[in-house]
Amino acid sequence: NWVLNFNEFLSLKNNYKEGTIEKLEKRISPKSLSTIMYTSGTTGEPKGIMFSNLNIIYKRFCRALALPEIGEHDRFLAYLPLFHTFGRYFEMMGSVFWGAEYVFMENPSAETMLLNMQLVKPTIFISIPKKWIELYEHICEKVDIEIEDEKSIKLIVDEATGGKLKWGLSAAGFLTPEIFTFFQKYGIELMSGFGMTEATGGITMTPPGKYIPNSLGKELPGIEIKLAKDGELLIKGNYVMTGYFGEAKSSTFLKGGWLPTGDIMQKDNNGFIEIIDRKKEIYKNIKGETVAPQKIENFFRDIDSVKQVFLVGDHRPYNTVLLVPNYEDNVTNLNKMNDAQIQEYFSSVIVTVNKFLSPFERIIDFKIIDRPFSDEYGELTPKNTYRRRIIEKNFKDVIETMYKQNYTKLVFKNISIRVPNWFLREKGILNRDIIIDKNGIKVPKLKLFLKVKSIGSQSNIYQVGNYLYHIKENFIDFQSLLTTPSYWLGNQNLTDFTGSSIYQWYRKDYKFDKIEFIKPKDKPQIKNTIRKRIKKIVKGMEISLEGLHFSAMLLQSALSTDNSVAIEYLDFVLNNEFEPNYNLAVELLHRPQIASKLSYRRKMLLLLSGKITIDEFITFLGKYVQLDYNIFDEKLIKDFVNQARGKDKLEAIEQTLENEIKREKRRKGFSDTSIPSLFKLLAYYGVSHPISYLRIRQLFVKYQLLDERKEINTIAQSARNILRRGFRNWLGENQTVAVDPETSKEYTWQDIIITEEDIDPQDKKRIIKAITNTSILREAIFLISKGIRIGLNDMLPGGIWISHLGTYHDKSVYRVSVQTRLQGSFDFVLNLNKKIPKKKINEEVNWLILSGSGLAGQKLVEDFGGYWEDTDMWSEEFITGDTVAKFYYRKTRKLSDKESIRLKNTWPFFVWRASASYYRFWKMTGYKMALSDPSVMNIIISPHDYHVGTRIVSISERIKTTSILDLLNKFNLYFIKQTQEEYPFLTKKKIWNYVFSGIISAEGEEKGLEILKQFKAKYINKFKVTNLKLIKAQLNEFIQKIETEGFIPTRLFFAIKRFHRWYELNRDASIQAQAEMLYDLTDTYRLADLEKEYPETRTRFFIKTAFANSNVQLQNYLNNIVKKQRENSITKEEYFSLLSSIQSDFKLNEKEDFFLARLNYPYLKPSDTAALIKTKAEGTTLPNLVVELDDYDGNPFYIRRPNTPKEISRLHQLYINSNLLVNFRSNHQFLVAVSDRGYIIGGLYYLNKNETTVHMEKIVVSSRYRR
Repeated sequence: NWVLNFNEFLSLKNNYKEGTIEKLEKRISPKSLSTIMYTSGTTGEPKGIMFSNLNIIYKRFCRALALPEIGEHDRFLAYLPLFHTFGRYFEMMGSVFWGAEYVFMENPSAETMLLNMQLVKPTIFISIPKKWIELYEHICEKVDIEIEDEKSIKLIVDEATGGKLKWGLSAAGFLTPEIFTFFQKYGIELMSGFGMTEATGGITMTPPGKYIPNSLGKELPGIEIKLAKDGELLIKGNYVMTGYFGEAKSSTFLKGGWLPTGDIMQKDNNGFIEIIDRKKEIYKNIKGETVAPQKIENFFRDIDSVKQVFLVGDHRPYNTVLLVPNYEDNVTNLNKMNDAQIQEYFSSVIVTVNKFLSPFERIIDFKIIDRPFSDEYGELTPKNTYRRRIIEKNFKDVIETMYKQNYTKLVFKNISIRVPNWFLREKGILNRDIIIDKNGIKVPKLKLFLKVKSIGSQSNIYQVGNYLYHIKENFIDFQSLLTTPSYWLGNQNLTDFTGSSIYQWYRKDYKFDKIEFIKPKDKPQIKNTIRKRIKKIVKGMEISLEGLHFSAMLLQSALSTDNSVAIEYLDFVLNNEFEPNYNLAVELLHRPQIASKLSYRRKMLLLLSGKITIDEFITFLGKYVQLDYNIFDEKLIKDFVNQARGKDKLEAIEQTLENEIKREKRRKGFSDTSIPSLFKLLAYYGVSHPISYLRIRQLFVKYQLLDERKEINTIAQSARNILRRGFRNWLGENQTVAVDPETSKEYTWQDIIITEEDIDPQDKKRIIKAITNTSILREAIFLISKGIRIGLNDMLPGGIWISHLGTYHDKSVYRVSVQTRLQGSFDFVLNLNKKIPKKKINEEVNWLILSGSGLAGQKLVEDFGGYWEDTDMWSEEFITGDTVAKFYYRKTRKLSDKESIRLKNTWPFFVWRASASYYRFWKMTGYKMALSDPSVMNIIISPHDYHVGTRIVSISERIKTTSILDLLNKFNLYFIKQTQEEYPFLTKKKIWNYVFSGIISAEGEEKGLEILKQFKAKYINKFKVTNLKLIKAQLNEFIQKIETEGFIPTRLFFAIKRFHRWYELNRDASIQAQAEMLYDLTDTYRLADLEKEYPETRTRFFIKTAFANSNVQLQNYLNNIVKKQRENSITKEEYFSLLSSIQSDFKLNEKEDFFLARLNYPYLKPSDTAALIKTKAEGTTLPNLVVELDDYDGNPFYIRRPNTPKEISRLHQLYINSNLLVNFRSNHQFLVAVSDRGYIIGGLYYLNKNETTVHMEKIVVSSRYRR
C-alpha cells in the first residue's frame, strides 16, 4: 500500500532515534538549500538552479494571493512532468498547498487529454500553448464556432473539457489571442503568463478578467520587475533562486540583487509586459539599427499557410526571410498552386507583415526553402527555438542569393550604369562581355550597341538610345529603364539593344522616379516591317506594349502617314480605359515633344483633353503651350471647346493662362506667346458653354483692370468682346409674338409688362422698348439663375412687374419681377443711366463684375447681368435683405431689454463682416481705391452669424487711397462712431478687436498680422478715435494672442459662441445631444470649408466646446496639436497618432472618450456606435476606428483596419476562396468586416490617391454571409 494519510506520514519520525528529527530541524532554516533543478541546456550546458525552502513556500503563498478563489474544491488535470517548474511547483505543490485534487495524465497525447477531461472533469488546467490549440481545434471540429448559436458552442466546450473547467494558464510559448478570448467567452478564465525556472515558475500573469492580447500580464505578488535601459527584464524577490550551483552569486546577479532574465520586453502604461525577443538573438543591421528577429517572426505565426519562418539580416543592409510553406493547410491549398502562384501568394504575405513593421524592420526579399528546420540538422533547441547561427550556416548559399549584388557596374565619365544581372542572363552573356566606351554600351559578341552620351555641361542630362533623360541619382538604373515602358516606348535604339523580350519585362508594381524623360534626340529609323506590323495591330484591335512602342516611333516620323497611324492607334487605346496599358498611352500623350509635327501635337492634345483630371490637365496643357505658343489655332480651339466640358477643364485653362502671364516678365509684345490664344480659347469656351460665361467674363475683367501691362488689358478686352458677342448670339433674338396655350390668343412683350402707376413715363417707355427689342431680360435671368433660358412663350400674362426702387448716383433703379409658366419666378434690377458718362459707366460695370467675382475672397456685390449700350441700361441681381442701418432702425422701434441684448450680440458680428468687406474692396483694387461710403447704410449683412453673404449696396463712389489709416478712420467715422452714437446700447469696449479680425479675415493670418503691425508702428498715433490708449492696448493684446494661439476665423468664432449660448440653456443635455448640436453647427457654419485655409479648425472647435471643461493638461496637449496644424508641420497620420496617444496618456471620462473618436473621424455621426482602439502598425501605435453596423438581419458587425497580419491573411484567404486573384502591394491599405464573434467576414483593399480620394481595388464577403 503506497498511499499514506498525513497522520501516518508524521508518525514515520518514530522510526528514528529520539532527537534525530529535531537536530535536523535545527540545522534547516527557511534559507537553507531545498533542491536543485537543472535547466534544459537550450543555449549551452545545463545549469543547476538552487532553491531555498523560502523560495518554494513563499511562492505558494504569493501564487495564492494572485488566485484567491482556488481552493480545496478544485481539481488539477496535470501532464507537465515533475522536472518542469510548473509541473512540480504550481501543479503538484500547489495541489498540496490548496488541498486540491491532483490528477496526472498517463501520456501527453491529445486523445488522452480529451478522455481525461471527460473522466476527471478538472477545474484547473495548466499547459503550454500546444494543448490549448489541440483543445480548441477539437471543439472547432465538433461545432462551427463562427455561426452556430452560443448555447450549442457552450455545450461542446463543456463536453470537451468535462464541464467543470474554470481556470486555465498558457505559458512557455505563444498562443493566439483568439484562443484566449474564445475560452474566456465560454466561462474558462484562460490566463497568459511568463516565467522561468530561476523564479520557481511564474513571474507575470494576466489578472483574471483583465486579459490584453499578446500581453504576458503584470508581475505576480511577491516579485519585483523592471526594464533595463536596453529593455531587458530584471527580476528580484523572495522566490527568485539563490544562485546557480557552482557559480559565484556576483557573476549571476546585478547590483541591488536584480537577476537579468535575458528577455527583452516592453511595458505599457498599466504595467503589462510584452516580449520582444531573447536579448542574445537581437542584432543590428549595417546602419546600426536594432532588429528583434523573434518579434518579426512572431507576426507569421498566426498565418496558417506558413509553417516556419526565419529572419536574416544580422550586419546586412536589409532583412530577408527563409520561409517554409505549410502545404498541409487545407484552407489555402498551396498544393493546388503552381510555383509562380505560390511566389505571388507569399509576396502578398510579406506585404501583409511589412504593414506592421517599421521601415528598417521590413522584409525586402524571401526564399522558399525545400525542407523545414529540424533538430536532425542541429537547427532547433530542445524547446524548439532556433539555433540561429547553425541555420544561417546550413542555408548560407540560399541566403547569399538574396544579398548578392544583382547588377554589373559600368563606369561612364562621372556616372555609373547599373546593368541588372538578369539582363545578362536573358542575353546569354557574362559581365565581361558587356563594355562601355565614350560612345555607349557595346556587346561585341552579339553585335549590340546602345548610345549613351553626356549632354554638354549639364552633367545630369544623358542621351540613352534615341532619348534624352534627366538622371536624378549618381547612377543610371538600367533596370528601371528596362522594366518601365514609359521610359522606353518609342526609343528604338534601346529596344533594338534589348530585343523584343523587353515587352515581357514590364513590372507594374515597380516604382522609380529618379529618371525623367526630356525629349527625343535622334529620330528612329522606321522600316516598312514596322509599318506593316502596326497596321496589323490596329486592324486586329490589339492593345499591347508593342503597339504603343511602334506608335511612339511613328509620331517621331517626318511622314504624315506614319503620324496618322499612331494617332489612330492611341485613340483606340484611349477608348479602352480598363485595359492595363491605358495609363501608358496617357503618359505618352503627356509628351508633346515626341511628335515631329505641330499639327499632330494638336491632335495629341485633343485626343487626351477629355480623358484626364484637372490636376493632370494643368500640367498636360502647360507642357503643350510652353512647347508651341501657337498650339491653339482656330480649328483646335473649335474642336477643343466642343469636346471639353466641365468646371475642371475650365479651371485648368484659367490656371494655365495665369501661369503663362506670371511667367512672362516682358511689358509688351505678347504676339509670340501663348497668352493671346489662351484668352481666345477661353472666349470661345464661354460661347460654346454659356453656363461658364459669368466666370470667364470675370476673369477677363480682372486682367483688364488689374494687370499693369496695357497690352494684356487690350487682349483681355478683345477676348471679352468675342465672348459677349458669341453669348448674345447664342441667346438669340427675342420672339415678337407668342401664343397662349390656354386661350390660343397671340400676345407680345408689351402685353405682359405691368408697371407701378407712378413710374416715370420716359423710364417706362425705355424699359418696355429694351425688353421688347433686346435680350436684356432673358440675359439677366439666364446669368442670375445660373442657366435658365426663357422666351416670350414661357411668360404668363402680366408676368413682368416693374417697380421703382429709387434714383441716386445719377441713375434710376428698377426691380423687375418675372413669373414664368414652368420655370418659376425671378427678380433682377435694371439700372437706367441718367447723366453718367459712358467712360464712367464702363468703369462702373467693370468694377461691379470684378466685385461680384469672389476675387477679393468673397463676393462683395450682387451678380452683374449685362450692359446694353444702345439702351444705356444694365442689369444686376436683386438682393433681398435690409442694410445694417435699416435692420437697427426696424428692430429698435419697439425695443425690449431682451431684444437690446440680442441686438448687442449682433453688433460685433456686423463690425467684423463689414470691416472685412470694405477692406476686401480696397485689397481687390490693389490697395489703390476705397469706397467713400463705408457706412451701415451701404451694406447688407444677414443678422444670422452663420450666413456668409455680405453685399455692398453701391460701389459707385470710390476714392483713391493707399493708406490703411485713411481706410480705418473712414470706417470708424461712418460705421462705428455714427452707429454707436445713434444706438448707445451697442457700444462695446473691445469692438476694435472685431475690426482687426475683419482685416485678418480679408488678408489671411500672416499678411494680416504684418499689416496690423505696420499700422501699430507707423499710423496708430494718428488714428482719430476716442480712447486711443485703450485701442493701442487692445491691438497689442490682439497681435500677441494671434501670434501665440492663431486666428479664429469668423464662422468658427461664432459657432463656438453659439454652442455655449445653447449649452447655458441646456446644461443637462446628454453627450449625444451635445454631439448633435456640434454636428449641426459644423454644417450650419460650414466649418469643413475652412479647413483648407485653417487646418486646425475642427480641433479648435472641439477644444472650445466638447473639451472646454477638460483638465488643463489635456487642453494644452490639444492646443499643441493645433499649433502643429497651423504651422503645417504635421501629417494626417501624425495627427491621428497624437490623438490616439491621448487614450493612454490621459484618464478620459465618458464624454471625452466619445468626442475623441469623433474628433479623429469627422464622418462619424453622433448616433453611430464607435470606439477608438490602438493598432500597432509600421513600427508605431496608430488609432483604429471601430464602427458598429447592423446587417440585414439586425446582427451587429464591425468595420475597422486590420489589427494583425493574420487578419490581412484571412482577408486574403477570402479572396482566394472567392476565386478572386489579388496581389497585395506595399502601398495598399485594408479594411475588414468583423463579426460580433471576432471573425473576418469580409473586407476590401484600396490605394490612397490623395488626402480626399481613394481607389478601391476589390471587395469580398465571405460566402456564408452573402445574401
